Amino acid sequence: MSYKKSKILYINSKCIGFWDLFKIKIHLLFNKDLQFALDMKFVKSIKENFLNFIKEQAESQRLSLLNLNSELMTAIGLRNYDKFVKIYANEDSFYQNKRAIVCRKFKLY
Repeated sequence: MSYKKSKILYINSKCIGFWDLFKIKIHLLFNKDLQFALDMKFVKSIKENFLNFIKEQAESQRLSLLNLNSELMTAIGLRNYDKFVKIYANEDSFYQNKRAIVCRKFKLY
């Protein structure tokens, strides 16, 4: 099943801050029938408020992440926040709703 009504929001900052989250929340609020993906190609770090935002969006299942670098994917996976959103490697996978990345569980010995 593909996402017929979907939109990609491009994040052009290195760290997702308050204003980035504010803009994302506005898009989600005024477009309730759309499936959104955040393209995080340029994002190098995230803060706790972004992780809380991901957790808040888990119930609606309207938010996905694209183009995460390995450090962010590891951080999200270690905190088990990967269960709250789908993560895709590219735009085509998101639009087709196929090939979501499954984060592996880490074990520390």
